[in-house]
Amino acid sequence: MHKEEITASLLAALDARISASLVIVVGTAGSAPRGAGAWMSVRADGVIKGTVGGGSLERLAIERAGALLQSGESQIARYTIGGARSDTGMVCGGSVDLLFIHVREEHRAVLREVADVLSSQREATFEVALAPFGGAPARCTHGEGSARTTSDALRASLTADVCSDGDSPAVRDGRYVEPLRSQARAFVFGCGHVGRSLVEVLGFCGFSVVACDDRAEMLSIDLLPRASERVLIDYGELSAHVSVGNRDFAVVCTAGHASDFEVLSQLLARPPAYTGCLGSRKKAALTVDRLIEAGFPPSVARSIHMPVGVPIACETPEEIAVSIAAQMVDARRTMRR
Repeated sequence: MHKEEITASLLAALDARISASLVIVVGTAGSAPRGAGAWMSVRADGVIKGTVGGGSLERLAIERAGALLQSGESQIARYTIGGARSDTGMVCGGSVDLLFIHVREEHRAVLREVADVLSSQREATFEVALAPFGGAPARCTHGEGSARTTSDALRASLTADVCSDGDSPAVRDGRYVEPLRSQARAFVFGCGHVGRSLVEVLGFCGFSVVACDDRAEMLSIDLLPRASERVLIDYGELSAHVSVGNRDFAVVCTAGHASDFEVLSQLLARPPAYTGCLGSRKKAALTVDRLIEAGFPPSVARSIHMPVGVPIACETPEEIAVSIAAQMVDARRTMRR
């Protein structure tokens, strides 16, 4: 579930005068099912979007959010998920700090700003002041004993700059600070059997997918329902149709080796964060040699993920798409963009 959908659900709740809570993982220790920055919305009408980790932790979070909706309060609390004194019965071995924000009319503006950032190629920093709680839960407390509650409206804000402390959401100086970025954008060049399957899997995994092909019949919404954009393209003139940035992902799987090379040579002139290409090891070696001969530095030519995807036993287009998407998800989670 994407934060765009969570934000939309909260804004819809405000429109309908339905009580709602935004639940955020603001910190973890040890092993935890989700890291800081995971969001979930819980509404009084039973609509729930997103997840803070599933299992009994999420059940407790939903129950706590429901109780806070009744009282109109916000809360921060720590839950242990391992050991003899586990609050959840889960055995991951760590703890999770959850922030429950009672969403009020005064939050509408910042929620709209968040929605705007997430739907565009922008960056910002989301902050929530924790002063009404007196800070985060004490390190030695957990469960009911850790809960800090306030009836005050929590002050949330959005600034245009990404925080200088790095990419990780965290509690800093009495505030919860989270860098916000739009969904990672993935360009899929070639929408044959593999490309079409890849568009669907990437869309399901939270990428904003731009499907590109030089054949109009391959770009119908029926074939590519999860694509954010469908672009009829001339492979020889990429810049005339799309703008691929250095934070973007690109996978090349056109209908032929010549067009694959044509696309790769244009992409690598200003390399995206991730470039993959469908093909065998032999094709990979030949392509790298050609790119070096064309003047690309060897390090740039060899940066292509080719053969693309994690090495699993796969054969069908759908299986291959899963392999490629797995590699891209790993890259998205581990690279600094």
